[in-house]
Amino acid sequence: MSLTLDAITVGSELEKSSYVPSDYHELTPDELTAQWHSLTSRETVFVSEVLSTFTKPLQGTKLRGALMVDLCEVLRETGMACRQELNEQPTDVSTSNYWGVNRGIAVDKNDLDLVRSLMNKGSVRPIKDYGKIMRRLRSIHEMGVAIVSVTATLEGCEAATIDDRFLGEAIRHGIFDGIMFARGHMGGRVPKAQALKFAMEQIFDMGADAVPVAAIDDSTHHLDAFKDVFANNPNLELRAPRHEGNAHLPASQKYLVDSPLAAFDSVHTYFQAVLQRGEAA
Repeated sequence: MSLTLDAITVGSELEKSSYVPSDYHELTPDELTAQWHSLTSRETVFVSEVLSTFTKPLQGTKLRGALMVDLCEVLRETGMACRQELNEQPTDVSTSNYWGVNRGIAVDKNDLDLVRSLMNKGSVRPIKDYGKIMRRLRSIHEMGVAIVSVTATLEGCEAATIDDRFLGEAIRHGIFDGIMFARGHMGGRVPKAQALKFAMEQIFDMGADAVPVAAIDDSTHHLDAFKDVFANNPNLELRAPRHEGNAHLPASQKYLVDSPLAAFDSVHTYFQAVLQRGEAA
């Protein structure tokens, strides 16, 4: 099947002030699993510690690595969608800090309702180079690497995240092996690194320190946690794409690369090199 992921149709612009704290539905584990299954037609499984669903690996499949992919600002322009809706600039407080990662300023509940409305109306666009990134991910997957999205996306955005408003076509093509809604925007609930470790051990039958691991996330505190959870893994690659929302981070920050595409290019090169070394050993 050919891969046609260069463009995604997104919903029309929201009318101003249309994002009210209206009803939104947080998918149950059964509903999430059923929706994922409808896209893959494969047996699905889950991790009990986290709202999650996975395509069960085929019997005899040998997985050689694991990649964690964040979503907001890595694959979709959530912050930009909020700023455009409110006609604000990247430096404005309310939208540059819409997750509450705001260096001491409380997040307004209306900002969260805005995010939910934009996502559920399909008005959050994929980032530039989305199609190229999907092709990098497919190539990484063909190397035998399990690819899992671990996202802090808000409650009530699950369906809009995995259907044709966003990841649906990529899931149909088997690019993603699973998704985990770990929630913890500031490291609460289940940290992303720990969520990936759960998936590796419970779903993919991989020891956390036995195979190469990589993570792409625009929030560096999430990547810091990977160094703790995977402290004994000698093959760990961590990348944070720079964008308007994390422009305050110093250029010397060790994880940073220039763009989301640069992050996926770096991880692609990493898996090629480390897996080839393993074959030669």
